[in-house]
Amino acid sequence: MSNPNSPSAVRGAVGDLDLRPGDVVVAVNDTEQPVDFRAGLKGWGRLWLCDADLKARGEWRTGRPGLVIGLMLDPPGRFFVSSPQLHELECFDATTAACAVRLPPSRRYGNMTADGRGGVLIGVHSGYGDAKGVGATDGLGDGKLVRFDPETGFAESFDVETDGGRGGKHYVSNLALAPDGRTVFYTSEAGRVVKRYDVEARRQLEDFLRLPEGEGGTYGVDVAPDGRVLLATGTGAWLLSPQGETIRRYDSPIVGGWTRAAFCADPSAFFFSNFVEGVLEKRSVATGEVLAELKTGLGGALTTAVEFAPRGGV
Repeated sequence: MSNPNSPSAVRGAVGDLDLRPGDVVVAVNDTEQPVDFRAGLKGWGRLWLCDADLKARGEWRTGRPGLVIGLMLDPPGRFFVSSPQLHELECFDATTAACAVRLPPSRRYGNMTADGRGGVLIGVHSGYGDAKGVGATDGLGDGKLVRFDPETGFAESFDVETDGGRGGKHYVSNLALAPDGRTVFYTSEAGRVVKRYDVEARRQLEDFLRLPEGEGGTYGVDVAPDGRVLLATGTGAWLLSPQGETIRRYDSPIVGGWTRAAFCADPSAFFFSNFVEGVLEKRSVATGEVLAELKTGLGGALTTAVEFAPRGGV
């Protein structure tokens, strides 16, 4: 992969970039190293392509000076990426050519997921920095959860409740859609609550979980086809029943920085990523055993990992 100490504005792709079922695309941003988290992260958007064993074999560069936070691969193999720093959402193909899609008005977008019917659900990440676009008279409204259709251009926002997370200014930092296709589970980064919202009824639901004091914070969240919930807590991860009961906890010798936990296409395994240390693991849901590992060696660079699962499964 390219030299992480030399951020590059060049847009393009290198390596073996033939997307195959089971491949994993990881946001490993070209972040300036060494990282000073207190001063804020700087660098360029970059994705790595890894095989099912998390061995890197290629990369894409966005050519933009904003770190990729949100990443989604749709079944045709289009990349949707967001950077809260740039207040932008972008779509491109495996050659990095821009796709002919219709994106929603500018917001400080973060993580996203497919809505199960050809559209995208995406969160407004936070209120830090220049909140350009939020509250503008563009017809979208000021809701912190957005749904849009990239083919028709239809977009709508939802006025969801948030708990503020770190600093009281985080909104919908992480989200997942439940198997019913209408209930969104979401968290505010480093907050205390896993919240839920029904996008069909446009109704706030009862909170799914409130973390006890001293039990980390709320970070990445995901929901399995059977309704079980994964939650990254910074210090580890929890597996919860559909009713919110703790089934299992996952820990690590690395005691902090675990900010993403997401089920694989085969939900017997999950991806577990450490933002601070730049480590991505593939683990067994049943035992917590590490099945594969990617060590990037880059602090503050690794944010999101998604598995390529074209129509028909893997």
